[in-house]
Amino acid sequence: MRKAQKGFIAVLTVIALLAFSASLVLSVAYLSIGESQAGFSFAEGEKALHVTEGCAEDAILLSIRDENYTGGTYSYLGSSCTVNLAKEDTSWIFTVTAIKNNFSRTIRVEGTGISGAPGTFTLTSWLES
Repeated sequence: MRKAQKGFIAVLTVIALLAFSASLVLSVAYLSIGESQAGFSFAEGEKALHVTEGCAEDAILLSIRDENYTGGTYSYLGSSCTVNLAKEDTSWIFTVTAIKNNFSRTIRVEGTGISGAPGTFTLTSWLES
């Protein structure tokens, strides 16, 4: 082989390795961006869940104190929260939805309650839906 052919093969080998390395770097970069977005979405969803849980706890306290309480819409920590309460005798079912930064979470709370003084609530189910 002549020297020119050896040099040409060496240059092609270097270009092929550079192309492979560049594609590998881009793949890793895209994967890390995707993981970052997934982590952000998870964190924002957890914030919405915390607001929903707090709103549900407040709704339970309000329904214990007021026998006519049926729910409503509230603002908590820059979020909105909607509570629907269905009371049938002592069986209470709360459906609570909160939205924070376009992330929404819903909780269904069931239990046995008695309004008034001293009011009580016995939790039987607390499910995120």
